[in-house]
Amino acid sequence: MKKNFNSLLSIVLAALIIVSSAICGVAAFETGDDSAVETEVVTEVSTDISEETTAPTTEENATEEPTTEDVTSSENVSQPEKEPETTEKAEEETTVHTHNYSAVIEPAGFNKTGFITETCLCGEVKSDYIPGVNVTLGIYDTGVDYYNEAVKTPKAILKSGEYTLVEGVDYDISADREMNETGVYTVKITLKGEKFSGESERYYNLICPAEKKVQLYSAESTKNGVMLKWEHVYEKNSNLNGTVGYFVYRKTSDTKWKLVGRYVKAPEFIDSTAVYGETYIYTVKHYFEFEGDYFYGAYDKEGITVKADYIITPPAPQATLDSNIIRLSWSKIPGATKYILYRSISENSGYKKIYTGTSVKYNDKTVEPGTV
Repeated sequence: MKKNFNSLLSIVLAALIIVSSAICGVAAFETGDDSAVETEVVTEVSTDISEETTAPTTEENATEEPTTEDVTSSENVSQPEKEPETTEKAEEETTVHTHNYSAVIEPAGFNKTGFITETCLCGEVKSDYIPGVNVTLGIYDTGVDYYNEAVKTPKAILKSGEYTLVEGVDYDISADREMNETGVYTVKITLKGEKFSGESERYYNLICPAEKKVQLYSAESTKNGVMLKWEHVYEKNSNLNGTVGYFVYRKTSDTKWKLVGRYVKAPEFIDSTAVYGETYIYTVKHYFEFEGDYFYGAYDKEGITVKADYIITPPAPQATLDSNIIRLSWSKIPGATKYILYRSISENSGYKKIYTGTSVKYNDKTVEPGTV
């Protein structure tokens, strides 16, 4: 027991000695040399900075600072900014010159070329030409006009190149007298305005179909029908470029005009449709055709009266033989009420009546074989 107690006491004393030594060490640290502490701290900090600022030794991690040569090379690659130009030079480049031309015109005339010269204040000059004026009299390129009305003013087509002159603006036109009948007139054309100048006199042919009436001078009943005759409305040497023709009309006392002949070229006509015994009134109207346009003349509303009293001789019948039957046919005669057919078997035997009726066909069954 005593032995154990002594051992415990030894352990406690040893612990006290260790604690005492530790306390003495702390006291010594607190009261020790400050320079030593500072030296240790500085040394540690200096070591840390040295580690942070030490340049890497490997090429992969090396980052070199640019040298003077590098800076100079970079400046050569990027283009340096231009120095601003002077204010006067900038204003000179942004100012646009506006031309101010003054023109001198030499007018064009009939088949005469004109000129335009334009000069700017800056000295620039430009020029152009005006084509001469060509004239076409009338509504057609023939020098002849045709109208359905009697009174007309002269017309013309004036062109300068592709430009068509405007009457009253670029030119005036007038005739030497009132154009109220077919004839030849003297026409004066006066160019005017800045671009055109000159005068010209031309001959102008005017034909007025409406002023003329066709006058029938003969109407008679003939074996072929009613024959009508009249004078040409235009003389053969008249200045015509188209076609003249006629329309023939017929009526009775209780009917209206009916067209029985159209586009008749000669000054005569046979009305083969006239009915025997009827009394008719005839009139004729002329027309003039040019380039697809038609111009119509006047007509005599009274007309001329004639009676279809001529007995029309019918043409010989057509005959065909069918076994012992001779089949006969003939043309219908306008106005005929019946037909009488005669037959002869020899030149000197005379004619015998074999048919009376309204038909235009007959079959003769009484013929003998071998008889002509």
